[in-house]
Amino acid sequence: MSIAVALVIAGATLAHAADPDAGMWSGPECDRVAEVIVANGLTTSKLSKDQISCESYIRNASYVVLLTRCLRCRSEDEGPGSTLVGYFAVRRSDGRVFRWDFANDRIEGHGYPDPRTPATRRH
Repeated sequence: MSIAVALVIAGATLAHAADPDAGMWSGPECDRVAEVIVANGLTTSKLSKDQISCESYIRNASYVVLLTRCLRCRSEDEGPGSTLVGYFAVRRSDGRVFRWDFANDRIEGHGYPDPRTPATRRH
């Protein structure tokens, strides 16, 4: 086995080892991510909040990172396809939701506005 392959395998193992309890996740973080996905139309299918499930990917002192999937999002006549919606991080300090860059294990952008808060009107 080449050194490059060994490093890739080790890196993948370290990334996933961050959450020893990886698996289905329910709770306020999943609810928060589902609200953001629905409010911002982040899927190709029109989903409701209860059609989104979460799996824990990384949990640390700063973020909870969740892999999100849609449930019952494809009809039988659409054929097979991915149910992956994406990876999202919830910042523990304030609950702000960010897209998670899976390849580089870091947040992307400035996050999404809280869909539960009315937008501030500019005058």
